[in-house]
Amino acid sequence: MASIGEVQQKRQVDAEVYLRGKVENRAPFVGNAAYQLQDNTGSIWILTKQDLPQLGDEVLLKGAVRYKSITLKDLAGKDLGEVYVEEIEQIKRTPGAEKGK
Repeated sequence: MASIGEVQQKRQVDAEVYLRGKVENRAPFVGNAAYQLQDNTGSIWILTKQDLPQLGDEVLLKGAVRYKSITLKDLAGKDLGEVYVEEIEQIKRTPGAEKGK
């Protein structure tokens, strides 16, 4: 089991990792979606083709590390890319506590 902080620091593209964390944000797209997973070391976006977990859900997943390079000319070619994980399998999802309880 890797920590999110380790995945972001090592940037081992195409490496398979197991992550566990809480869903902090969601972004639906056409054909797939993404959610932000957070643990005590950081947060990372997870690209999925499955149904989006709910905010607050605890998720255990297997995924592949990916990196999207974003270079901006007005910043002297600085790479503002980001590491993310493409979900291979959602192993376990535990619903978060309902709000208001």
